[in-house]
Formats: sequence, structure tokens, C-alpha cells
Amino acid sequence: MLEANLGRPGEADSVGVFLAGLERYLSGEASAAEFRELAEMVGAALEYQRKVRHRPGPPAGPAGLLRRVKPAGRPPGPTTKFLTVGEREEAALELLASLRATAVKSFVAGLKDEAHAADAVALRTAEYLAGGIELGPPVPGPPRTILTMLGSVAYPRPRCRPRDSRSEKSLVELTGRKAVFPVDECLGAARLPHKMTTAAMLEVAREFARHKTTAEAREALKKARGFQIGEGLVAKAALTVGEAVFRSDKLKLEKFWGEPAGADGRGLGGGFQPASKPGPGDRVYLKITGLTPSWETPVAAKAGRPPLMLGLVFLAKPVRPEPAPAAEVAGAAGPGCVCLPSLGDVRTLFRSMYAEAHRKGCAHGAGTVVISDGGGWAGELRKRFFPDAKIILDYNDLKGRIRSYADRRFHRLEGPVAWTEQILGWILNGRVQKAVDGVGRTMRQDLKNVCQELMTFISDNKDYVDYDNYLEGDFLTTSYDFDLSLSVLQARMDFALSEQTVVEAQYVAALVAKELSGRWEDVETAVRELYGG
Repeated sequence: MLEANLGRPGEADSVGVFLAGLERYLSGEASAAEFRELAEMVGAALEYQRKVRHRPGPPAGPAGLLRRVKPAGRPPGPTTKFLTVGEREEAALELLASLRATAVKSFVAGLKDEAHAADAVALRTAEYLAGGIELGPPVPGPPRTILTMLGSVAYPRPRCRPRDSRSEKSLVELTGRKAVFPVDECLGAARLPHKMTTAAMLEVAREFARHKTTAEAREALKKARGFQIGEGLVAKAALTVGEAVFRSDKLKLEKFWGEPAGADGRGLGGGFQPASKPGPGDRVYLKITGLTPSWETPVAAKAGRPPLMLGLVFLAKPVRPEPAPAAEVAGAAGPGCVCLPSLGDVRTLFRSMYAEAHRKGCAHGAGTVVISDGGGWAGELRKRFFPDAKIILDYNDLKGRIRSYADRRFHRLEGPVAWTEQILGWILNGRVQKAVDGVGRTMRQDLKNVCQELMTFISDNKDYVDYDNYLEGDFLTTSYDFDLSLSVLQARMDFALSEQTVVEAQYVAALVAKELSGRWEDVETAVRELYGG
């Protein structure tokens, strides 16, 4: 097989032959002995390529390589020289680099051929003429460089200007430009922002969503894809993608609700069906958590920067590790937790959460649970959208607040832990008032406000801390642990609202939330609908 391929110029190289042989072996078309012989022949070919770089010898073309490879089909003797792992890796990487260069050349040639086959200049000139705009002859211009998944490529792009002032005025009114680039329009490049293809722009946006800083995203793109791109362009591309996602989600929400909605905000549009039916024991859990980025200060508030809220919606079964104290049994949400960000727009956030809960099947009768962080939003969400929902105070939030106060009140190493466990023990045993009184007895003048806040927090949520019964009924007592993911979103929002407008910050939040929710296909769909493939 190798001899047949190498004997004809332009056929597959050694790596291609090896991969083809591997595919035949795995599919059962070739025996193990045949595949072993092929591997030895490819190894000999790679060794020859390595040697000819260091000393004169026969050319490394198909004929010269074939002369060296032919004897390699014999079983190896005791003095046979094999390439080391590192040497084989080096040779393989060189071949792959060569293949990549060939692919780029083929891609650029395809751009030129397609533009020529479409007769771009004549086609566009006729179309504009039909619209009353007369274009002059094409003038050669510098090539256009565009970022693709293969790297930056360039192709020629002639330019056509209007013949007279009337045509120029009409062109400006129609396109906002004073010249026409026919090849760009035929190839669809005129629609692409930031001089990059849709796939490249999506790749840039995804790395932006995965990293806390733009610099980190830029380095990741350089390392993984070889993209040479500045931080500013990374941010611009991400904002463009985020805007497409934000507007797409907004249209979907309006379609779901069938605007205008009723006075209570529950006027559903017709024809919407849940994505799937929940299994036995599944429940839809909802929670709103507030992030506190560094920009959320009195100065920022006066500047009109709204607080960032994040709605979490997930379908889950509880998990009961045995044995374990009731205080530590929290359950797990598993995959599929959807993040729904909102900058100060509580009504839209509530409506989005209802739509997502409906999508997850709560309309089929699945139980709905609101996991509260102690704020008033939980009762409001239940009142407006989920009248039959159960409210549970997030156990981790409760424990965190008590421990935070204990760390400030008690200085001994074991003091905060022991006191926290005592207060939690009273709450878990249904003695909520005793827990409130226990907190009150520790009041210190310099911590008076903090102490009273904790007492009020426990008292206001006394109806939502019956953890023994919750666990007995197979309810989760805490939301899915999104701490790490939320830290990425928080860092991104720090950037967005320090460098961008509030509207642009919404685009950033929408983009990052899609990545955290595992719904990147929504991003791809929204962007490709706007800019094509």
C-alpha cells in the first residue's frame, strides 16, 4: 500500500498512509501482520526524512523515498535502527504542519476560484445597476486579511466606485459605504464583523466566556489555535456574539409569553410545549443569587449601574449519603443547571425562570421548589408564578451566615465552630426561637447591627428551615454548587461594567451564562442566523 501511494507524485504522505492503514486494521479489513508491516515501513520512511535533513542523499521525493522504503518490508534484524518516541513525534508534527500549510493554500485558492466562478464584479455591477446605482470599472486594491479557523488568510478584493455623485449618494443611503467590494459580497465576507469568519468569532467568544480576563482568553486562543489577536478585538468579538445571544433570548421569551402578557405576568403564548417530561421523583428547583462585583458601590449605584442577579433553574433528584447527619445532607443538582442573568430587571428574570421551569416540565406536574437565600424575592416568585411551590431556606446560606458572625464574635480557634454547630443544632431540632435567643445573648456593642441582622434573618425564615421533613420527603436543601462558575461570571462583570456600558454588560452576562449552562449551541444558532456559516 505504501509503495503504491509513494510511487505516484501528489499522493498521500506517510502519515496519511499510516492512518488509512490503521482504519483498515480497526475495521477488520487488514490483519495484524499487515498492519505491523505497514507501521514498520512508515517508520522507515520517517527515519529517512529525518536523515536527509542532516546529510546529503537522494531527494526526499516519492521515488527516492520509495527506494529506501522497499527493503523495510522484511522482518527487522537485530541491528535495525528505530526512531525514538521523541524523534517520531518531531517527524509527525512536521508532517502535520505541512498538511496545515497545504490546507490554508487550498482554502485561499478556493476563495479565489469561487469569486472567479461567480464573476463577482459583473454580477454585483448588474445588481446595483438594476437598483439605479451605476458603478465604475473595478480597481485592484490591497488584499483583505480575514481570521479563520485555519489562521489569517488573504484574498484579492477589487473595488468599484459609483460613476457619478447621484449614484454615490444612492449607494451611501443604501449601504452606508462609498464603494463596493464585489468579492466580499459574493463570499459573504461583507456581513462578517471584525474581519473574522463566524466560526472564528464563535471560538474567540467561547474562550472569552471561559476565562476571567481578556488577557487569559487571548493567550488561550494563541496556544490552542495559533490566533494572533489583540485583547481589544477579543472583547469586541465577544460583545458582538453576546448581543446576538441576548436579542435571540429576548425574542424567544416574548414568543413564549405571547406579548402582551396579562396583568400578573402569566399570560402564556399558545403552542409552547415542554422539552421533556420529568421522571419519577424529579423536581424543578429555582434559586436567585445576587453577585456582588467590585463595581457595586454607592458611586456605581449613583451612576446607574444596576445589581446583577442570577437565576438558577435545574431538574434534580436528591442524593443521600449514608450515614450522614441531617445538617450535611444537601443533595446534588447534577448537570443541566441553567443560569439566567439579569441586571436589575426582576420582572424579566422571574418570567425567564418561569419559561425555563416550563421547558423542564413543571407543567407536567413535577414538584417545584424555590430555594431561598433569605431575601424577599422567594415569596414574591412563588406568589406571582409558582403558587404551589415549596420554599426551602438554602442550608449552606444559613450555615454561612451563622459562621460568618461567629468568626467575628469569637476569637478562640474552636469557638466559632462549636457555637455555629450549637445554633444549627437548635434550628435542626425545630427550636428556632431558642437559636434566635442564643444569637442575641452574644451581642456585643461593636457588632450590634450584625447580630440583629442575623436574628432577623433566622426569625423571618423560620417557616423554611424544617430540614428533617425536607430530607424525609427527598427534597434538596441547597442549590447546586456554582461557586467556581459564578466567580468567572463575576470577574467578567467586573470587566464589563468597568469598561463597557450597562447594555454591553448584559451582552457579556448572556454570553457567559450560556457557557456555564452548557448551552453553547444556542450561541452558535443565534450568531449563524445573523452572519451565516
